[in-house]
Amino acid sequence: MAYPPTVAENKIRTFSFIGDKLSNNIIIKGWERHRMYKPLKVQSSSPLSVSKRSVVWCLFCGILLSVIFVFITHRYLSSSPSSERLVELASQTNKTSSSAMASWAMKDLEDLPSGLQKTAEGINVKEQTVTVTVGNKPLTVHYREASSASTAGRLHLLFLHGASFSSKTWHDIGTLQLVGAMGHRAVAIDLPGYGQSASQHVSDEAKFLEAVIASLKLDRPILICASMSGGYALPFVLHSPVTCTDRLRGFVPIAPVGTSTFKAADYRQCKVPTMIVYGERDHGAPVDILKQFERNVVFKMNNAGHACYMNDTPEWHRLLYNFLQSLDHD
Repeated sequence: MAYPPTVAENKIRTFSFIGDKLSNNIIIKGWERHRMYKPLKVQSSSPLSVSKRSVVWCLFCGILLSVIFVFITHRYLSSSPSSERLVELASQTNKTSSSAMASWAMKDLEDLPSGLQKTAEGINVKEQTVTVTVGNKPLTVHYREASSASTAGRLHLLFLHGASFSSKTWHDIGTLQLVGAMGHRAVAIDLPGYGQSASQHVSDEAKFLEAVIASLKLDRPILICASMSGGYALPFVLHSPVTCTDRLRGFVPIAPVGTSTFKAADYRQCKVPTMIVYGERDHGAPVDILKQFERNVVFKMNNAGHACYMNDTPEWHRLLYNFLQSLDHD
């Protein structure tokens, strides 16, 4: 799916076109004159003939125009908003939307509040198991949960892990504790066959997550999935895209697998606020497919790989904090 060029790209292309046309036209015309006409024999104190002077003058003008072009481009582009991270609204179809997410996506990110990290260090993470039923088959799922006394009425988050990790990953990097310190409820599960969950066959990934959410009494959670867990998250989000907002309050896919299983229409029909996160060095991240979600923002984490949330955890926490802030006021 093609997206219109950004303002900065349009500016660069315009100046490049004008600069190239002017400088090339002057130089080429001067050279053609040199080749077509013989030098005029006139008395001059200069050792250069008239034709050579023309060539030198044209070259000088070309260089001068290039310098002017670089100067103007720098001055013009410096007035445009910039960002350390790639932050973009991939869809402009709902320009009149007054959602908090849309307004947040257009401004600079806020840093974590002073003292929040210290509060997170005191958040307790408990471990439990829950039994869910999928297709008349009981499945035991191990999970970790972090919350605080002020969690009531706030957001619920469900974290899924990648193939090389488990729910312990979100605990080890402090994400669960940070969300709990913000006053939200954070739950991370071990998918079947990972961590402390027994290896069990799951015939329907969407129904499995539906059963987990119901059993843990998660109210329209924000779903965070990384890599392999996209095989569970995307079927749950897109099996009925028109009603996805009835099941979820937000979605955070981090280079998930399984994106090509669904049609472009499925993505476009899902209106759930989506924050797409990927690492700069993760060249296989399916960003273009994910940008088909109707309401999305994209963040590229610089110098990060596939597990970008582990490569630069402070930045990951800053992105998550801002996303939750936007949804909490939506």
